[in-house]
Amino acid sequence: MDITRREALRRVLIGGTALATGLGLSGCGDSSSSAQSENDLIVLNAKIFTSNTNYPWAETLAVKNGRLIYVGDTETLKALNITAKKYLNAEGRTIIPGFVDNHCHVVWMGAMAGIMNMEPFQAQSLEDLKKMMTRYASAHPELPFIIGLGWTYSYIPGGMPTKEMADEILSDRPLVLWSSGGQTGWVNTQMLRRMMEKNPQAYQSLIPRLDANNQPTGVFMNFVSFNFLDFFTEEELTADIYAGMAAGAKQILAEGISRGVTTYNDIQLYKTFLPFLIQYSEEGLFKNLRLRGSYYVSQVSLKDEAQLKQDLTEWISYSVYNSEQLKLGDSVKLYIDGVGGSHTAFLLEPYADKPDEYGTPFWTQEDFNKVCRLIDGMGLQLCTHANGGAGQRRIINSYEQVSYQNSAWDARHRIEHCELPHPDDWARMGDLGIHGAVQPSHVFDVSQEYVDLYGIERVQRFMPWKSMVDNGVPLSFGSDWSAAPVNPLPGLFMAKYRLTLMGKPWGTNDDSLDMDQAVRAYTLGSAIDLKMEAEIGSLEIGKCADFVILKEDIFADNWPTWFDPTTFDPFTDFNDKIFLTVFNGEAVFEEETT
Repeated sequence: MDITRREALRRVLIGGTALATGLGLSGCGDSSSSAQSENDLIVLNAKIFTSNTNYPWAETLAVKNGRLIYVGDTETLKALNITAKKYLNAEGRTIIPGFVDNHCHVVWMGAMAGIMNMEPFQAQSLEDLKKMMTRYASAHPELPFIIGLGWTYSYIPGGMPTKEMADEILSDRPLVLWSSGGQTGWVNTQMLRRMMEKNPQAYQSLIPRLDANNQPTGVFMNFVSFNFLDFFTEEELTADIYAGMAAGAKQILAEGISRGVTTYNDIQLYKTFLPFLIQYSEEGLFKNLRLRGSYYVSQVSLKDEAQLKQDLTEWISYSVYNSEQLKLGDSVKLYIDGVGGSHTAFLLEPYADKPDEYGTPFWTQEDFNKVCRLIDGMGLQLCTHANGGAGQRRIINSYEQVSYQNSAWDARHRIEHCELPHPDDWARMGDLGIHGAVQPSHVFDVSQEYVDLYGIERVQRFMPWKSMVDNGVPLSFGSDWSAAPVNPLPGLFMAKYRLTLMGKPWGTNDDSLDMDQAVRAYTLGSAIDLKMEAEIGSLEIGKCADFVILKEDIFADNWPTWFDPTTFDPFTDFNDKIFLTVFNGEAVFEEETT
């Protein structure tokens, strides 16, 4: 980056990401230095859920140099004569470990959010969408391209958009329109030509939809892997774009901290974005949190196996930038299929509304075996997106084969989302130690559309979390932001009550989890998935002092008492339920008081 762009980033990032309330404690990594005669902090009079199955509840905790030096009952604390410079009376509030988000896009999509219009989430018609995007384009003449996020199929004439429709919205600049679920993309003629000419391989990896004459329609069925850096050079990007990207990432990370999230797994990072990520780290964007990144490998990568190996070797080398706050170079993200709404989830039985369609997998079994063996052999964890039962079975087959072909190691390979695993595959996952990295907020999306897509029998076994746990599947939770709220509390609510858009609990099996299981999945379970459980995920002596003080007791049988199922909105409800977020023993968010 040139000096102008660096300065733009510095202006945005200076000062960090969140409110620091001055507890004055040193970082978690400093536990061996700056020894003091008294401990830094003692929290008293609390209801502490530790996520430690051997000792799940405690009354008090003590912190020194960012680490927990005591977690237990008050009488033992007194008997040990542990004192502190600072005391906090929790006044009976509930404390849990800092949330660990197993699957989100906070840095990459956060950066994108800083340079795109997200107003289309509110559009109710194509005319609404047009007004929103033309107004945004007029307000931003400096942008070399215009991106909008949030449109849905429901108001598109004929149910499928075209490049001509996009041209009617904007024709003088490249236009990109991202669907609300992220899977489908829609571009105008200018953008389509640029994509085909500038980077044909990246264009093909997005799976362009063709018309009856085999011509591109401007629609893409795998747009979750869209990266505008594949199609625009650094010289075309302005300082405003660089600054906007940094500001966007900073904003969502600060929001996550205010919701109690202290660790994130940004699940899909691109080679061309990595220099931005390192720049953000150097500018202090991650100083109040932990970020683990996973590297994206596309379904066309095997066309040049030598280049894939080189890219993965380079990704591993990024571990040189690792710190307490940043962890790179140890995991990759792949896709086996798409999503049900676009009929791209790969099913074992055909779609209920299209009896001749099963969905198309992104990899053959043979090619997926091959790429998994290569990645596993390089010591990288596999994290593969799958929504359909056939896609999940194909992943299980490959992971199983790899476990026999390569040398054994602590791989902890994952299936992301894992929405419709067949009951025959629950035990296979458990026996093979395959982790289920799920996002509980998505159960709210179950609607009549899902019934129409899958049929009632399959929808009844949608997201079978308890069944997976009962079959020995290691379970972890995350948000999948930006497709769902970054706030973990709606996810915990869904895990326990399984409320849906249809207004009722869902599933023929009782696949709801107890709250302690749900919190454990969103803390220690995710820390295990990220291979960070030695440091975070539970409140145990020696671990980093990452914890959240809640305003309400989420373990109460009647939580939440205010709940109204007729008005529930997972993106806005539960947004004011955090009293304090503590990272490495320092308060990084505190509820504002008047």
